[in-house]
Amino acid sequence: MDLVTFLPPEETVVIDSRTGETFQTCRIKVLVDKRPKGYLPLPMRYRALWLELSYFIVMYANMWRLWKEEEKKAKRRSRKEDIAILRQNTGTILAQHKISRLLTVLELLSSSYDAVISGQERVHTLDEWKIRNSRDWFNITCQQVTPKDANFLQVDPIRPENRAIFEGDWRIANNGPCFLFPPNDLAKWFDGKVDGLQEAFQKTLKAEALKALKRQDRYFQTQYHQHARLPERWHEGQQPRPYFWSIKHWQWVANGNNLWLRPIDFLFYVLNEKPLYTVFEQFTQDLDALLNIVTEDPDREDVYNIANQLWFGEMTWREFVDTLMSIHLRLKNAVSTTSEIKDPTNVFDTFEARLVLEGYVRRQELNPGRAWDLNDDVLWAALGRVTVKKYKSAWSWVISEVSIGKNVAQVLKEVGPWRKLDKRNAERKQRHLAPIHDADVDVDVDSGS
Repeated sequence: MDLVTFLPPEETVVIDSRTGETFQTCRIKVLVDKRPKGYLPLPMRYRALWLELSYFIVMYANMWRLWKEEEKKAKRRSRKEDIAILRQNTGTILAQHKISRLLTVLELLSSSYDAVISGQERVHTLDEWKIRNSRDWFNITCQQVTPKDANFLQVDPIRPENRAIFEGDWRIANNGPCFLFPPNDLAKWFDGKVDGLQEAFQKTLKAEALKALKRQDRYFQTQYHQHARLPERWHEGQQPRPYFWSIKHWQWVANGNNLWLRPIDFLFYVLNEKPLYTVFEQFTQDLDALLNIVTEDPDREDVYNIANQLWFGEMTWREFVDTLMSIHLRLKNAVSTTSEIKDPTNVFDTFEARLVLEGYVRRQELNPGRAWDLNDDVLWAALGRVTVKKYKSAWSWVISEVSIGKNVAQVLKEVGPWRKLDKRNAERKQRHLAPIHDADVDVDVDSGS
């Protein structure tokens, strides 16, 4: 089980893919086992509500631990049983909050919330959590809401002017600190410990809870049920883990791009933008996020298979794109073009050729003690599908340079001038002239070759 941590929301500016206008939104940096994993998008208008949900998770986790400590210290059987009931009730509500956050995360990552107008989005899971939390409705269904309370289901719960509708009948004591709202200062709770809660627990909260358990009024609810079971997946650390957005994913979308229209350009971007990926799982993170957004029931195993072939140079970019678009994405209005800008003076320096050669290097890295095979069948077969035979001597030079540890991208840039030199020397040989060496080459000559 992984430890997933959400950092405080960051406010940022992005471009609307429909209008081209900029607007403010939020992103949440995600850590998995304390290492950066990616981002969670969050509409700006839900920033406060997300923090409120996060606070309740922290606060109820604190309360559960306090009741657990009290249960250990209790001597009398009856008191131990009472405290156990309060601990179980607290744990049940904590689980409800965690389930709500998981469902919210899944809704945000899939971009399935209402976002017709940027800045006026509706995240349904967060709306429902706010309503249930405000009205103590975690143990009833919407169908069980009484007619006189039905209006709560129709009102936007995060509009400031509607706060009184949801909280107007609350009974809040004024004789101590109130823990029903998150402190504005994140330092007082965001690290996992609510300032002042332990002191308040020992001073008033513990006694009040035990008293309420003995003298149950109409507000008392039993949250814990002995035979109830948690769902198989109730928090973000369980598998399958949510498909968080990579930093490159965020950058591409923030620049005003649309995944439903240009999914292939998105994959081109993440594979081409520096720093280049060095681990296959970096690429599959973006693939997972894409499939999560634009498909309903993807065959991830088959997608991983063709992605693996692309990663190791066994499948060309065009073959990968054709298979992905025709079998797995099937998006009606999507295009397969990319934003690649090719060098018109260098036919070798292409994205597709680079992927084939990088795949060749990765296959070699699987067996580092093995000698480089300059006639590797898989490599030459793939190159034959992305280039023409008349350039075989140039590709032989490229492969030899790559095999001695030179960077693939740099070699592809250098092969253009090399090809011009090779061509000129062939012409000079026919004329029985001395060959030209690298230092003698004018990079502007033979620009049309």
